[in-house]
Amino acid sequence: MGILHCEGIGSTYKLRIVLRVALIDSQLLHEIACRFTEELQKQVTVTDPVNTAAIEAKRAWLRSEISDEQLNAAHRAAVKVAWVTKKPAEEAFARAASYAAELDPRVAAGSIAAISDSNTRDKLVSMLIDILEVQDRYISL
Repeated sequence: MGILHCEGIGSTYKLRIVLRVALIDSQLLHEIACRFTEELQKQVTVTDPVNTAAIEAKRAWLRSEISDEQLNAAHRAAVKVAWVTKKPAEEAFARAASYAAELDPRVAAGSIAAISDSNTRDKLVSMLIDILEVQDRYISL
């Protein structure tokens, strides 16, 4: 994952290249989507409970506590909220929450790269480096 450390490559490209099922286990991609969305949540003052519920639903789904249908319902609800949210930071969080609740790990993690704020993308790249380094240490033990 050396590409994450390359100075000449923008954060959008880094995220799009690395957040793929071929490179990262799908379970970990889902977890990354949840963590990224929670990071975005820290930037907004008001959040719709539907968005938070979508992240919680994804985590419950990862633990096999809810069905695909229940996760899809949480995703659909989050998409509706994202369509009506007007403030940019809240909209970014709402969209990320709806993406995080996707069944397809490529959509869940990969669409995070579409976040428009470059400072946020840079922060997410740093976060991704930390997650993958911990994962590598865990796997190598």
